[in-house]
Formats: sequence, C-alpha cells, structure tokens
Amino acid sequence: VTHTSPNRLQVILPGETAIQGKWNVTPYGKTGTPDPQTAGTLFTVTVNGVDIYWNKVTSLPQSTSTIKIETNDLYDVHPANRALIDGSTTFSIVMVTVSTYSVVVGSEATVNYYPNDPNSSELLTVVPGAKSKLQVLIPGETQVPGSSTGKTGNPQCQPAGQSFMINVNGCVNYWNTVTGDNSVKVWVY
Repeated sequence: VTHTSPNRLQVILPGETAIQGKWNVTPYGKTGTPDPQTAGTLFTVTVNGVDIYWNKVTSLPQSTSTIKIETNDLYDVHPANRALIDGSTTFSIVMVTVSTYSVVVGSEATVNYYPNDPNSSELLTVVPGAKSKLQVLIPGETQVPGSSTGKTGNPQCQPAGQSFMINVNGCVNYWNTVTGDNSVKVWVY
C-alpha cells in the first residue's frame, strides 16, 4: 500500500504524535494534546506533507515542497522557510508572548499544490517562565507583553503635591506578567 497524491500539510506540536491512515478515527491524523510552551524557550514543530488519509508523502518534487511557518505572536521571529525532505521537516520556534495560538503552515511555491493550505495546528498555550525582573508603569504607559521595551506610551506629567498610581509588575524576560504574592517597595528620587 502506498500513499495517494499530496493533499495537505500536517502540523505536529510537542505532545502530539502523527498517526498515518487514520482519517476516520483521529480528525487530524494525530493523537495527543499540545504541551504548553514557556515564553522565550525554543521548541520544535514538525510539518509533514500528507495525503487525504494522513499518510506521509515521501516523494514530493523538491521545487514545490518548500514550507513556511507562522504564528500570530506579534513579537516572535518566524524561522526561515524549509524544504520537506522525505515528506517532513522541522522548525525551531521561540514564542515570547503569553497567550493561546495556532501555528500555521503553507506551501511557499504554489498555493494550489496542497489544496488545503494553509493548515494550522491545534491551539498551543504559551505560559510565562520564572519571574526575572520588575516593570514600573506610570500614568500614560501601557504594558505590551512580548515587545522589546514591554510598554508603550509617554509618561504624563503629574501635579506636585498630588498622589498618583503606579503599577509594578513582576515579569519574565519578555515582559509577560507573572502572578504571585510578593512585596515591592518603591522609592521616588
């Protein structure tokens, strides 16, 4: 028994396993649940070129098997496009913003080569790591997790002698807030 013609791309996240030929048992040709990933930590995504029954198609033309991968994390860096070798390839990804995402793949060469492009993954949860720094937000500033500065806006001038609120967040390296019970002391110079 051999595979049929290429039909789609299959995304396998950490915690999932591909199952070939099980089109009517597992809806996406795989089992398992995606493992949560820690913001800022490298993980691997596998992409398979498959037929309608989720069998890996190992004899793809090199000119039409280059794959791109994207996420909707605004601050991650998408890896370079890669060719499918023997019907499969892997991408190393670092996502930096805590949220829930889909990983989307597509054929770089011809949109019609895989009729169901782009294909996406199951939902992937990105969680914060250990607290590593504090972030101070004063009026006029807004937190932007995942960005290089962690915030946007311009500090607003405050009248002398009047109190105003500041926010102090415990954060990981990518400015994602980490909750917990901690005490913070603030000095004004």
